[in-house]
Amino acid sequence: MKQYKTYNGNEPYLFISYAHRDSDKVLPFIEELDKANFRLWYDAGINVGANWPEVVASHLLNSEKVIFFISKAFLDSQNCLREINYAVSERKEMLCVLMDDIKLPEDMAMQLSTVKKINMTTLKDTSEKIEEELDQSFIGDGISGYEQINRDRSSANIWRIVSIVFASLFLISAIFIFGYFNNWFSFAGVKTTSTSDTSGKQIEISEFKDSLSRDIMLKAYDGASLYFCGNYMVSDPEAIICKDGKWYAGDNEASSSDFSDIDVLTSKDKIEYLALVNENITDASKLSSMNQLIYLDLSGNKLNDLSFLKDLNKLQILKLIDADIKDLSIINDLKDLKYLYISYDVLEDALKYIDTSKIDLVVKK
Repeated sequence: MKQYKTYNGNEPYLFISYAHRDSDKVLPFIEELDKANFRLWYDAGINVGANWPEVVASHLLNSEKVIFFISKAFLDSQNCLREINYAVSERKEMLCVLMDDIKLPEDMAMQLSTVKKINMTTLKDTSEKIEEELDQSFIGDGISGYEQINRDRSSANIWRIVSIVFASLFLISAIFIFGYFNNWFSFAGVKTTSTSDTSGKQIEISEFKDSLSRDIMLKAYDGASLYFCGNYMVSDPEAIICKDGKWYAGDNEASSSDFSDIDVLTSKDKIEYLALVNENITDASKLSSMNQLIYLDLSGNKLNDLSFLKDLNKLQILKLIDADIKDLSIINDLKDLKYLYISYDVLEDALKYIDTSKIDLVVKK
């Protein structure tokens, strides 16, 4: 009878990420860490019938450090790649163990550029090197906070049951992943619909059910225009509307959102048209690096400081409707600005600084 332990307590612990095809190579390292009483969690801690994406995400989020065992099989696994993206987005402390003589994809190499890496192909004792990189705060008594999972490898009947369970989980997981990105589920993922405006123009409206879905989309995005309104993304900025103090994407009322990965956004140097409406942004200073912007809509955010705008020297259209603006003097520095959209309550202040012969002022009540 072999004991597999996964930590579920409140002390700092390690999250182990690896491809199932590498189990025979990775489990010996997990056993060595376990013998040294390192608190750790890996996918053995997923109980049968559990919602595995939720279980994995919550344990990764609550961990203090993530160890990635990266191999060819790892790079072929969408689940493993999502775990890396999630760890990066949550700014987790990470350690990478390179199991094969592989070259990381450029986007992953950039994400992991500052992460400590251990190359198994050049080391005699990888386990010892891994332990050297781990803080003593991860070591416990080997008992407290653990959930025991027993697997009897000597019983053929148990193995048949386990095989059936894993086959079922694999099928369910495949269906879930496919459905997640094809709008089968109303509780998660991205739901995209098409509608027409009054002129007959087709507009796509995507609703994000969770922030992780938006982060995954954003990391892969390579376009020139990006229009967000709360939990929605639209293909045309004219679909973003404010009515009676509420924001809408087309006919859909948009929930106020929190833009979770603005650093990834600012790395997209192809984006020239950007809307971040109703996103609970109070500090937009990081947008100063996006000096390629021509169109910027920050309506529906409570912005106290607009000084970052002085670096956006190509900006032609700026929307600041219901943005709780205190000082519009920075508008003088925007030499290429042609259109400014503001709320009626800041009109008096705006007229102090704006030359309406050069800038068209659009006022919304």
